[in-house]
Amino acid sequence: MTTNVRLVANSQFSALSDAAVDGIITIDAQGIITSFNRSAERLFRYRRAEVIGRNVSVLMPPEHAQNHDHYLQRHLRTGKARVIGTGREVEGRRKDGTRFPLYLSVGEFFIDGAVGFVGICHDLTLYHNAIRELVASEERYQDIVDSQDQFICRINRKRRLSFVNRAFATLLGKPQEDILGRTLQGAGLELAGDQARALRALFANPSDRSELTLVTRVPGERETRFVQWRFYKLKTTRHEVQGFGIDVSDRERALLEASYLESHDQLTGTLNTRAFQRAMRRQVNRQKHYAVMAFDFEGFTLVNQKYGHETGDAVLILAAQRLKTAILRPNLTSRFGADEFFVALSVLGSEDALNVARTVRDTLAQPYEVYDQVLHLSVSGGIALFPNDSDDIARLPDLAESALRDAKRQKRSLVVFDSEFHQELQRRLDIEQKLKAALHEGLLSLYLQPKYHLPDGQLSGFEVLLRWHDDQLGWISPGEFIPIAESSALGESLDRYVLSRALDYLATGPWPDIPELYVAVNITAEHFAQPQFADFIDAELAKRDLPGQRLHLEITEGVVMKRVPGVADNLKRLRERGLQVAIDDFGSGYSSLSYLKNLMVDELKIDKQFVDAIHTAQGITVMDSIIRIGRAFGLRITAEGIETPEQWHQLRMLGCDVGQGFLMQRPVPIDQAATVPSPFQPPYS
Repeated sequence: MTTNVRLVANSQFSALSDAAVDGIITIDAQGIITSFNRSAERLFRYRRAEVIGRNVSVLMPPEHAQNHDHYLQRHLRTGKARVIGTGREVEGRRKDGTRFPLYLSVGEFFIDGAVGFVGICHDLTLYHNAIRELVASEERYQDIVDSQDQFICRINRKRRLSFVNRAFATLLGKPQEDILGRTLQGAGLELAGDQARALRALFANPSDRSELTLVTRVPGERETRFVQWRFYKLKTTRHEVQGFGIDVSDRERALLEASYLESHDQLTGTLNTRAFQRAMRRQVNRQKHYAVMAFDFEGFTLVNQKYGHETGDAVLILAAQRLKTAILRPNLTSRFGADEFFVALSVLGSEDALNVARTVRDTLAQPYEVYDQVLHLSVSGGIALFPNDSDDIARLPDLAESALRDAKRQKRSLVVFDSEFHQELQRRLDIEQKLKAALHEGLLSLYLQPKYHLPDGQLSGFEVLLRWHDDQLGWISPGEFIPIAESSALGESLDRYVLSRALDYLATGPWPDIPELYVAVNITAEHFAQPQFADFIDAELAKRDLPGQRLHLEITEGVVMKRVPGVADNLKRLRERGLQVAIDDFGSGYSSLSYLKNLMVDELKIDKQFVDAIHTAQGITVMDSIIRIGRAFGLRITAEGIETPEQWHQLRMLGCDVGQGFLMQRPVPIDQAATVPSPFQPPYS
């Protein structure tokens, strides 16, 4: 619940509560009073400030108060409580210690996952006085009952009203004489079928101790009222039933409002996720074909960022209103995420589902005029069908969302569920969750691959590589989990994980006699572009008393070529601190050599595809050109993926500075790095 919505809801509840005739009290799961309306103040003769924050047992006689917390906790543990959702007559205790009868109705509610209880307290003092008067003197019956606020009636064996008091007639807005002789329904009360049957059963029951409690609706010109009745057989004649009713409209409206809030999205009025799925399960059992569709707006986050969340909320409200009119057949709508809407309905088949989805997509994609702005938003959609895609209706929303992601991947506006893509998506989501856990638990392993000076074979440094073995998924390639990390905001965490352990190794490793030895770490684009990145690197080096020359950073061409704000500043600041920066996999991406003169980098790492090609004349020419251009800009040249002696010797002849690859050494666990050969001399082919 957003803050604004919560404030509005709280203020509406306070206004409604203070306008109520009956006392309304709310408590939390510990029995602590959280609200206390004006009628409750009059009823219990406490000021609101005197009871807020105290246990509700202060309002009970001692013999009941001592057991209240036990009953409450038992209900929270077991869900069993006779009083929840019903009403009964109890005794209340005022501030001065006096006791009085009241009718207590208790309801349960949930706000933001927290349980609470609302109690409606109706003073029965006058009611009890009336009953005593009735027992004492039947002659005064009419005068007494007509003076009561309670609604009193009698029903004869023909189910006709034989007596009503003035309050009952006022409730229906009719003279008493016009009501007598009618049935309850004929007089204006609404009884459901099961309620009418229960009333007939009361007459048929031979026991004179039988009672019936029910709530009836009483439609009126201005508003619908709710009356809770207690019907029982008269002891003087078993052929008549006496009814006493109290107005519980405040309670019923509060419960209806709570029920609405529990099942609907408060911003758009569409069903929330749980209510949508419940309603969908009820519907699909009666349908041969059923479709669930997921839609969202492209770039909706930018709307919130540029125009503010109030504008974004206005768009969502308009979108929900459009959904109500876009489909001319029964359907369910729900808002699942920030800007994600779901639609569920019966269809004739896949083509019918596509036609409906196109209508919804086109309707949602119409311009939005909000706060003097006209916003044009693209809409993507995914469709899942029952039983084609799954005979488990509960899975359809997930499958529709999978189709929506597929639509975004393909840059299409509508896509029907594809099981192969869904399996890929499920694996991605599985890897994402397991990767979060692996980072938290330190389960990723660092491997080092040595880099050698090609002219003399001396060890130059190490490239840090990440390896991950999961108990369920087995070995997962960095080529698979690193892109997932970058797309799920885990890239920075991955970088920090690697940097911390690599620098620890440098500071404490077995290379004290080679102070120029360095480690090279790949940095994700998002992390490198952050304004505080250079400060973070400074702090990590200072923490271990390491000079900047011991750390090389590797970034892809795309990081530099896209000119993301913050990249150029970080490049400048890092180089000023003695760090060296390399362009990784050069030639596999943008390869725009014209930009090299503007790049503040120190090294080009030539992609393996060019190394593989140097057994041909054309490959040698291309490699020679790259090395010459790099040297012209004063850059060190490193070749990746050297696997044969021929490649080593050819690269050295072309003037390449540094090389790495399986020929020299496969990556080794970080604790085995001291075993790599140094210097390295390849055999002649």
